[in-house]
Amino acid sequence: MKVKSSYIFATKMFIPAIVFLLVVGVFPITYMIYCSMTNAYMLKPGQEELVAFTNYIRILKDQYFLQALKNTVIFTVICVIFETILGIVLAMFINSFKHGQKAFRTIILVPMMVPQITVSLMWQMMLS
Repeated sequence: MKVKSSYIFATKMFIPAIVFLLVVGVFPITYMIYCSMTNAYMLKPGQEELVAFTNYIRILKDQYFLQALKNTVIFTVICVIFETILGIVLAMFINSFKHGQKAFRTIILVPMMVPQITVSLMWQMMLS
């Protein structure tokens, strides 16, 4: 009985979070898909017509879009490869030290932690 009641309690606690995620996440995505399949003009609401995939076909035929898409893919692939290799090399370099390993890890991690700490302290001050 105890396990079942805790399961029910946990489920009740998750329901508001799931509803919030659906409202904040799924509704805008669904509305965006709907708008992309119409010829909606946001300055004149209520006059849109359903054009289905015409917008997608038109953008896939546009040379500027295809060039921008190609540039984005190339840039992303190069950056991911470069940053992965750089991260592995730095990790191996720092791991090779016999002394001062903790200091180097601290020097590298502190700039990543400062923004989160600052934001959490600001929220703590605002809410207290």
